[in-house]
Amino acid sequence: MLFVKTGFSLAPFHGILMTINSSPILKISHLILTERGIVVARLFFTLFSLFFAACFFFPVVCAEEAPDMVRTIRVGLVEPPGQKNDFAYRMLLDCLRGYLDEVSKKNRWQYSYMSGSYEECREQLLRGELDFVAPVRQGPDTDGMIFAARSPCSTLLHLYRRGDEPRQPMTPETVNGKVIGILENQESMTALAYFLSKNDWHVTVRPFRDPKAMLGALRGGELDAICDDGNHVTASERHAVTFAMVSAQFMTTREKSALAGRLADAILTIEALDPDFGTAMKTKYVNKALQAIVRPTAAERMFVEDSSVLRVGFLPDFAPFFTIRNNLENSEGLYVDFLKLLSNVSGLRFSVR
Repeated sequence: MLFVKTGFSLAPFHGILMTINSSPILKISHLILTERGIVVARLFFTLFSLFFAACFFFPVVCAEEAPDMVRTIRVGLVEPPGQKNDFAYRMLLDCLRGYLDEVSKKNRWQYSYMSGSYEECREQLLRGELDFVAPVRQGPDTDGMIFAARSPCSTLLHLYRRGDEPRQPMTPETVNGKVIGILENQESMTALAYFLSKNDWHVTVRPFRDPKAMLGALRGGELDAICDDGNHVTASERHAVTFAMVSAQFMTTREKSALAGRLADAILTIEALDPDFGTAMKTKYVNKALQAIVRPTAAERMFVEDSSVLRVGFLPDFAPFFTIRNNLENSEGLYVDFLKLLSNVSGLRFSVR
């Protein structure tokens, strides 16, 4: 055996080697090299791999799949007494459903509809059997409920009388001096004030905060009629006249406020990216509903019958507002279209120059 003397000694490293031999790291290494240690190591790495996948991959998968999940939204459509077959109200419900169909393209929603009175729909909403109720107007009786911030809903205002009163037309002669109850709502009170003024009715308007108290006052004879959207009356009350269209909303509970937020966001997106959609829905449904409820007064009918051709003068042509030719039929422009529409609806006749 050949030995080579290098002049290099391992004596200085003796202490370091002894420390390594007695360290926990080396002991663990020996344990892993045993058969039992190999099983433990495999189990450790398997658990670590599962933990890594759960922490990093599973949230990503959920985030990717959540928007694609189809959800069934349960909607309660309010049908006031006597309005089931009313053409104007059906048009407004069709408009509501048309908007929801467009929302389904954004939120991947499908719908289950049910119909009933306001009280029936409200009770099912509180029991968790419905997600939304519409059309509903905010008022003292809806405290604690959540309403979608954006809503395409509309509903109608009516006058109701007691069911035991004889049927007779509501004219200034039969109405003047009477008392009409109404729930405190600025839009409703403004619409009623305009209707009363237009028809030359001189009545006392009595506001209420509690719909049950208002209905009780009507039945008790304190009121001669009440103004309501039909959500707070029963089949015992008699519908007298429909006189206005007002805004309404989707109602839900506080537990479903996130759902209301998604609905509002989808409607806002539709209106921002496709403003023509709202115009098309109003033309198709809302305008027809308005035409069905607007009725000229006696004075207006007399004016139309007695009036001759109304002559309208325009300044020099100013497209696209107006381009005037020989007569109204051959003229065109925004103002001209308005005159044509007014003539078709009212019966008035116009000539232009």
